[in-house]
Amino acid sequence: MFSTQNRGQVGIGTLIVFIAMVLVAAIAAGVLINTAGLLQAQAQQTGEETTAEVSGGVEPQSAIGRVAEVTTDSSGGQTDNFVNEIRIKVTGTAGSDPINLTKTSIAYEANGQASILAHESEAEAAERNGNEIVQSRGDNAYLIEAVQAENESDAIIESPSDVYEIVIPLGVSYDVGQNSAKIAYEDSADNPMDATGTILGEFPNNNPYTQDPYTIKDVTASTLSPNNIDRVTFDNSNLYVLPAGERVSLRLTTASGATRHIEVSTGNSLGGNEGGAIIL
Repeated sequence: MFSTQNRGQVGIGTLIVFIAMVLVAAIAAGVLINTAGLLQAQAQQTGEETTAEVSGGVEPQSAIGRVAEVTTDSSGGQTDNFVNEIRIKVTGTAGSDPINLTKTSIAYEANGQASILAHESEAEAAERNGNEIVQSRGDNAYLIEAVQAENESDAIIESPSDVYEIVIPLGVSYDVGQNSAKIAYEDSADNPMDATGTILGEFPNNNPYTQDPYTIKDVTASTLSPNNIDRVTFDNSNLYVLPAGERVSLRLTTASGATRHIEVSTGNSLGGNEGGAIIL
């Protein structure tokens, strides 16, 4: 009545199909597990990078500008007030790891100029032979001064109480190691800087390290004896000093990738503020 051979053939076919389904399912499961692992690793990396960007940045506390009376023509007969130095007080964000400010890059945009500033330790000034430029331009840079820090010999924010000032000198080229500290002006009150690099005015010859009208200090710079002057080198002469009513855009990016944007303005008037400072 029954054919056992046919039944056996049907069972073997079913077994073959079953084994094939198991193999396909195993392969699919392997692919899914591998994909899930990759996605987990990417998600973890993205989370760590995002956390570093959020918690590893600097927190701007205030911004001020030093005001100097600048000669705007080569004869010295015309002067006006300009912001010649920007100072930004910063601390670390809550819960951030130590932040080395010398590894921060600053995107600067104001008065028609845009530049990326590195720390002074990585910058060079334009090479000059007297008033003649040998090298067309040096490197734009910023300096760092300690306001309150556990270790004032470096520029590393290690605790919430550490406070530093990032200093951006405008319109000046410094090479203290070569006894050179000079500023260039142009024959125009509207555009006081000489973009070609011709020097129409310079600091007094009897004091090439003068602190007026700039304060040039850096916590990481070595000093020159016996003058006890910081050895700094950079060229910001192509970053114009700022007139009244000028807006400044700054973007600070730390080594971890954390970014902070700062928008400031020189205000409606700089009259009567020469030799002093204004809140930006």
